[in-house]
Amino acid sequence: MWPAPVIAKRGRARRNRGGAFGDAAIAVSPPLESPPRARTRRQRSCVRLAPPSDRRIVFASMSARTAAFDRTLRAIAVPALVPHGFRFDGRRTFRRVSDDGRVCRIVNFQLGQRSMEGKLTANLAVFVDGDAAGIVPDRAHECDCRWDRRTRIGALMPQRFPRLIGLPFVGFLFGTRDTWWPFSDDEARAAAAVSSAVEAIVAHGLDWLAAHAG
Repeated sequence: MWPAPVIAKRGRARRNRGGAFGDAAIAVSPPLESPPRARTRRQRSCVRLAPPSDRRIVFASMSARTAAFDRTLRAIAVPALVPHGFRFDGRRTFRRVSDDGRVCRIVNFQLGQRSMEGKLTANLAVFVDGDAAGIVPDRAHECDCRWDRRTRIGALMPQRFPRLIGLPFVGFLFGTRDTWWPFSDDEARAAAAVSSAVEAIVAHGLDWLAAHAG
């Protein structure tokens, strides 16, 4: 809506490029609106977001799924790994520290993000005192460990067609796979996923950890 026109004061005639103004009231047009500015990258990204109501539904679903995972992790992984000398940190990481306190075996459960949302896997690592400055073994995470003492459980699981790995051109299709188990907010499905991961860790991961712990 345009603002009220501005009335110029009466005055003596003035000469202008376009002609002369007499002793009359001159109506001045309101200023033109500036053209709309292009959206910034942040504004463009905000436009693509779902409505607040839809985002609340998505976040509620993620929270329910995560809560189901955390409950089943405590119910299944803790009883399975504690007898092997691991201590649960209350989140998603199990650690076993050597008697001299210099070496720590780590089992970390990871939840997928973005396209991997609703899936889980396990990271295995061995931290040796000195791998990362300022990190003590009993507080270390898998990302603090040296690269050759880190792996995913899928890399340790036996392949279905091991003889095909050596085939030229197509052998890589039958090599090691990054294994993720799908889960949901359903307790039964979450329990099945956690159980499968824990079974793989006990069957194949513990020996790998022992071998790299020295």
